[in-house]
Amino acid sequence: MKIRIRLDPEGSRIEVSDNAAGISPEDFARAFRPAEIPLDRTGLSEFGMGMKAAACWFTDIWQVHTKALGEPVARVVRFDIDLIVTNKTENLVVEEIPADPSEHYTVITLEKLGKKFPQARTQKKLKDHLTSIYRIFLRSDDIELLWDEDAKPLAFSEVAILEAPPAATPDVPAIELRRELRLEFSVGSIVDPDFRAVV
Repeated sequence: MKIRIRLDPEGSRIEVSDNAAGISPEDFARAFRPAEIPLDRTGLSEFGMGMKAAACWFTDIWQVHTKALGEPVARVVRFDIDLIVTNKTENLVVEEIPADPSEHYTVITLEKLGKKFPQARTQKKLKDHLTSIYRIFLRSDDIELLWDEDAKPLAFSEVAILEAPPAATPDVPAIELRRELRLEFSVGSIVDPDFRAVV
């Protein structure tokens, strides 16, 4: 899967797009209800809050344009939190646009970010954070993460393991100072098989 994050400083917008299978009609209403726990929690969506909470942290105005694989229409839903609160809106209008059934994607657009538009230093932190979160998928090439106009996809920088003699015996040959840990989690958790703890 390919994920691209585009930054538009002049328009004060961020666009996050992917070429996954899109949001299916069966999942559409659930996907936009806050804290709606998904039926299948074995993936990344566990609490049903990620997309909505992240979008609302950045801005009050955002939209999702998605095209589910096999569907003859794309769907667009727009959020303007101030209007929703002022008008006490309980149901949002979902626009349907004719589309090629073979297409599939989702595009999230965050608008009017103002002071929350990430500057250069924050962008570096965001890239580091994203590659850390998704390192399992980046290592296995399950996803390709593209940042704005960067030519190369983002990659996780592996942490170097210290090689040195033990502190108590500094004259012996250097060893790799690490311990292998096995962590067991509940069913549905994603475990990094390469997890290493430095001691």
